[in-house]
Amino acid sequence: MASVALRNVWKYYGHVEAVIDNSWKCEDREFFSILGPSGCGKSSTLRMVAGLEEISKGDLFFDSRRVNDLHPRDRNVAMVFENWALYPTMNVYDNIAHPLRVRRIPAREIDQKVREAAEFLGLTEILKHNVKRLSGGEMQRVSIGRAIVRDPAVLLMDEPISHLDASLRSRMRDELKTQISKLGVTTLYITHDQVEAMAMADRIAVMNEGRVQQIGKPLDIYSHPRNIFVAGFIGGRFGSAEVPFLHDCPGGKLRQEYFPLQGGQESETRCAARGREGRHEGRAGQLPRRSGLRRAAGRPYDSVPETCRRGNDFGAEPRSFPSAGRSECSSGF
Repeated sequence: MASVALRNVWKYYGHVEAVIDNSWKCEDREFFSILGPSGCGKSSTLRMVAGLEEISKGDLFFDSRRVNDLHPRDRNVAMVFENWALYPTMNVYDNIAHPLRVRRIPAREIDQKVREAAEFLGLTEILKHNVKRLSGGEMQRVSIGRAIVRDPAVLLMDEPISHLDASLRSRMRDELKTQISKLGVTTLYITHDQVEAMAMADRIAVMNEGRVQQIGKPLDIYSHPRNIFVAGFIGGRFGSAEVPFLHDCPGGKLRQEYFPLQGGQESETRCAARGREGRHEGRAGQLPRRSGLRRAAGRPYDSVPETCRRGNDFGAEPRSFPSAGRSECSSGF
């Protein structure tokens, strides 16, 4: 097994910065998940670890060895793909044995390794079955068997259950976590599903727009997100810094609200259309996933706004929505 470490890694596709100055370390035998929305750079990161993409800038280490220039076949990594990529003309036995045959391993050793992997994954009874006859769970186990039969130092998994329906995905999540725990192999798991990452990973790296936003244990990220993107994407509780929101005012005008994000404290608002300021009651709480909050144009998620002037210039009482973390002025602005 091996640890995997990125140090100031960048990936360019022409003028597009897909991965921006990423640094993290997956410890030996750790289940490490890279979580983020589509297009955030997580798959590019995984492909650089596998050696399928060149690193534009920065360093990649397996344990203490720099592997930037090491060929993929020499990195001793195995990959489980989203669609499992099984050979439809082969049976279960031949699918698992294929990577060993490519490496010209002796037939007796291949048979021993395949049967050991099949017994571990509960596939012994279906070794002679064609993969087209298998259920989704069985195909997943065959894909994992083909990966682990090589005794990889690092197991890479690129959203292996994301295409399943909800009920099967829930069951596969539990089964996959159990299998990986038994293997004790260093695992990098890519997903856009927050539930998958929170339920399975030892630690999570949350990515957005090519950058790592936060790294930590699932509960720590949920309870103490670093910025508004992490809070919104994970659905946890805010930290203790002021964060700007934009949403619609009554009458269709924009208003910007500044929440100190300490439960029960006051929040201040400004009407962007009229430039008036006021004091409104607000309570920090769980970020509503569909509250209509959106990022201010041109401002990063973790930017800290200037402090608004305190006071109430309207002479109107605000209406509060503590559970949603927003307030609305009844003065008609």
